[in-house]
Amino acid sequence: TFPTQVDILHDEWVPQIFEKFDHLYSVITVTEYKAALDLLKSEWLNDGIYDYINALRFGMCSPDDLVVAHNDIQECNILSMKRRATDLVIIDYEYTTLGNKEYDLGNIFAELILDNSYPYFPFIEFVPENCLEEHEFRAYSEFYLKLLYKHGYSGELSEAEYVSTHIDEFLTNVYCSMVLSVLYWGFWSVLMINESKVNQKIFNFGYVTKRIEMHNFLMTKEFVNSRVQDRILKFKEAQLAK
Repeated sequence: TFPTQVDILHDEWVPQIFEKFDHLYSVITVTEYKAALDLLKSEWLNDGIYDYINALRFGMCSPDDLVVAHNDIQECNILSMKRRATDLVIIDYEYTTLGNKEYDLGNIFAELILDNSYPYFPFIEFVPENCLEEHEFRAYSEFYLKLLYKHGYSGELSEAEYVSTHIDEFLTNVYCSMVLSVLYWGFWSVLMINESKVNQKIFNFGYVTKRIEMHNFLMTKEFVNSRVQDRILKFKEAQLAK
């Protein structure tokens, strides 16, 4: 079986960063870079990270529900065709995997609050005012469910009934996918650090710092945080029931 993006994060990237962290920290001489790793360790790189990832993906990565996921849909990877500007093309499939159907939505919603084309070092900028409001998340999710109904549903429910039946779980999965995407790219930026250039002017440390800021900002949004906490509670209940 092919791993999902969350499998890669949980089973490969996080263990590799745990393994390399102390050595990486020891060779850094730039104060700001050490501070970024201190923040990473205090916020994410601890014993609870595996359960956190497992809780976020709880109930939404079943084999029967997996689709092809791009995993990196952001402004730099969406191009407009020259012959007709309304024709869009998505590029950069380097990190494509299987994943839950909500993951790419969560990914692009997260990327709305990060400027990946920022002209000044570290060439990204956290832009919290770009975050969608709750009603906007719902509107996009309902539109997506209507497309699923039109192109992939063969049951007896009406479109309105189908959307009403699935919207609550779908939104929870979108929010949890959004948080997972922030973790995914935050850990990626540390994993990509080239030790031979670790004390040079590289973007990685600023990048992970911005991702942690994004995560903490999203958790201040009650409509996101409440669904994430509910997912964590259900995960813990399932663990206790085993």
